[in-house]
Amino acid sequence: MLFRSGSSTGSGDAEMTDTMDPATASSSSASANERTDADAGSSGDGAHGTCNGGGANGATEGGRTFSMLNVATQMRGKLLFPALAFHLDSFRCLALFKALLIELEEAQDARYPEYAEELRRKADEKAKENEQRQKNAARNAKEAEEEAKEGFDDGGETFVDVTAPHPEFILAPPTSRLSAKEIDDILDELKRDTQGREALPANHILVRALRRGFAIYIDDAAFAVYRRVVQRLAQQGKLAIVFSDV
Repeated sequence: MLFRSGSSTGSGDAEMTDTMDPATASSSSASANERTDADAGSSGDGAHGTCNGGGANGATEGGRTFSMLNVATQMRGKLLFPALAFHLDSFRCLALFKALLIELEEAQDARYPEYAEELRRKADEKAKENEQRQKNAARNAKEAEEEAKEGFDDGGETFVDVTAPHPEFILAPPTSRLSAKEIDDILDELKRDTQGREALPANHILVRALRRGFAIYIDDAAFAVYRRVVQRLAQQGKLAIVFSDV
């Protein structure tokens, strides 16, 4: 598989190897994320390199098994995002795309097993606070207004995105990550522009990957409207990696 970077900081050819054991993937990925939270940019001559390695539970390429997560982590550490991941075989391209998503999700679950539950608990707390605030406002509108002036009313911040990935396991830089509202708009666009034929649920693999900052652009795995969305997001710098067979 060939990775071509769009970063202005990368130059020359670099071969990336995977030497990380799956047991240490989550901690190593997290430390890499902490080192490279800045946006790498999206212009310049860029760099490219072949990716292979010897991980235990990753993708297989050329008879060898390697971790797509570790490859992505190395690229992020070298400020090589955004990047295009090319593979002429559409089925292998899709397999590598899926491997990266699965590794990211499993690494997050291993490092932060209670994260999803924490989000649900926060959402419940916010809902109760909002319900109580509305009751108070109904009883005493003036008192509610005073609370808002004094900063006790957090207004639109009552929403908690319970399906959000942990920030350490999102490949896109913090300033370019897709919000819950943007994801909802994309899902509405897919449903509207295909007359409902190609509507995707929020937990679909294509949507989960978008939330983590990467996507796939091949005919065999996606329809025209989704590919249009991927093109737009890539142009906006919201995707760290786009997998493609063209």
